[in-house]
Amino acid sequence: MPEKFKTQAQGAHYLVFQGLLLLAFMFHQFEDWRDRPYAFFSLACLLLFVLLKKYRQFVFLFFLVVGSARYIYLFPNLANHSNLNLFLFLAILPYQWTLTRGKTAPKLENLMSLLRSLIFVLYFFTFFHKFNWDFLFPGTSCASSKLQDYIDLIPHSWTSLRYFAYKSGPWFGLIIEGIIPLTLPFKQTRRFALFFLIGLHFLLAPMGFTDFSSLAMAMAWCFVDVQKLKTDQLERHLSHLIGFCLFFELIFAFSRFPSGRESNEMLEGFLFALAYTPFLLIHFWGQVDRSSLKIPPSPFGKAFILIVFLFGFNNYLGLRTAGNFSMFSNLVTEGERGNHVLLGNNPFKIFGFQEDVVKILKVNAHGRDVYKNMPMKGQLIPRVEFSRILDVYREWGYQRVSMTILYEGEVRQTSSAGFDENFDLPSPWIYKKLLKFRAIQPSGRQYCYW
Repeated sequence: MPEKFKTQAQGAHYLVFQGLLLLAFMFHQFEDWRDRPYAFFSLACLLLFVLLKKYRQFVFLFFLVVGSARYIYLFPNLANHSNLNLFLFLAILPYQWTLTRGKTAPKLENLMSLLRSLIFVLYFFTFFHKFNWDFLFPGTSCASSKLQDYIDLIPHSWTSLRYFAYKSGPWFGLIIEGIIPLTLPFKQTRRFALFFLIGLHFLLAPMGFTDFSSLAMAMAWCFVDVQKLKTDQLERHLSHLIGFCLFFELIFAFSRFPSGRESNEMLEGFLFALAYTPFLLIHFWGQVDRSSLKIPPSPFGKAFILIVFLFGFNNYLGLRTAGNFSMFSNLVTEGERGNHVLLGNNPFKIFGFQEDVVKILKVNAHGRDVYKNMPMKGQLIPRVEFSRILDVYREWGYQRVSMTILYEGEVRQTSSAGFDENFDLPSPWIYKKLLKFRAIQPSGRQYCYW
């Protein structure tokens, strides 16, 4: 256990949180082995953290610094999960720096207060973004599409049950995700909230979200009551958890490493639940902290939570629509009216980035493989994102990309998008560094989108 803490329980609590966060990062990097250097980096950090007990805090500080620098460099081209990692790393860094450099540990309760507030904001937006008409409609709802793996397990002869699961899935998803932020702040209902949080992520893990589910376990650990924590065998149980997870992830690496593609997602999720369930039952249940959820007392903490909240609120301000906790929500905020039940008339929209759009009329096959969900014929994309696509063409030397677009009523075409100065629609560097947009459906119900 870290020796700088006032009590053994505090050191044990933070040690487990560090281990769970490192595990979550490993799950994310081992997902498909596309980013191989950082997959090996995550493995090395985890092994060094377990084996080099004397230098654990330096290993963890190095992990946070390198991880934060990498995410800042890649920003804004990060998925929701990676953006959440970035915020967590930045929140922990000042504490970890002081812990590593100082003779005594700073107050653990201040860090936990900050992290708990961040977690509440996250789950508030995962629920709030989904409170829209297209998420509640089974034909387009992300809940229906994501539950299909479980629906497929129901025998086809049980048509009524399959139909009920399909139709009710969006409502059950919204209710379960709503229970978490509505009950998490209050000490009387917090155990109820954490039961649904852990249960939800055990359900999501076999769908291919083991990486995010493992991160959720680290976040849930922030709500353990340090005073009630039983430290006997805790470090050994954490080592067993890490060892088991490493074992089955390295086995999956034999199929994922050569192809760089995800495989065995459902089996991975079940093994994840098998590994985490006994650990959480032994060291978590019955030891939930019952203090009231409070805004962090320090100016840094207050400013940090405000930034995280505004980041999640970007859609409604008219800013970015991708990566800001709106994952799989069916949310639409583009145009004069969105699909949110409460904010459909966009009362808070003060920026026009979502309406400054380029319509893709034609693009050849050579130009489609550099952009996830590249807009096809008839789709729209904000100008900032279109400018980013042309930057990629220039960076990768794609000179044979023919494209026809419609912008502000004018049809433009070129045989070399990215290298034709008359075709370019430049945007300021700061916009492209901070903002990220998805492709826009021109009409109809919003289909499920990451």
